[in-house]
Amino acid sequence: MGLRALLVDVDELHRVNVPWMFREPTAEPRPDEFFERQLASDDSMLLVAEAGGQLVGVAAALMREAPDFALFVPQCWGVLDNIAVSPAWRRRGVGTALIRSAEHRAQARLEAAPSQHAYGRLALLHDPFGHGLCLLQFDGKGYDELSSVGGVA
Repeated sequence: MGLRALLVDVDELHRVNVPWMFREPTAEPRPDEFFERQLASDDSMLLVAEAGGQLVGVAAALMREAPDFALFVPQCWGVLDNIAVSPAWRRRGVGTALIRSAEHRAQARLEAAPSQHAYGRLALLHDPFGHGLCLLQFDGKGYDELSSVGGVA
């Protein structure tokens, strides 16, 4: 499976769930130049997972800095822009490995490491729409199990 083929599901998810922002493309949404710019930039990462010589996962991460404005704390943070795993390789740790790799690479430029809590690790991120969000890595139990029994205490 190729890089673009992996991202088709991500694009469809965006089109279905955020139709006021995403539409069916009339041209290739990610031409070669898109990937070349991403790979050449110091502010982005393109991480891939391979198994048996086949591409099975991809993650795109972006680095952002707080504006030079007195209200903001000077800092950098990572944005996990996209992540996709081949259907045959889902639920096998590929996505987790891609996220950990992005987190590890971003930490070199981040001022604060993810914090450890009773339920797992917490990394504060920022999404491209300007909303704060966080990335949680639960210890022991998965998100589905925790959320189905009433959440984290």
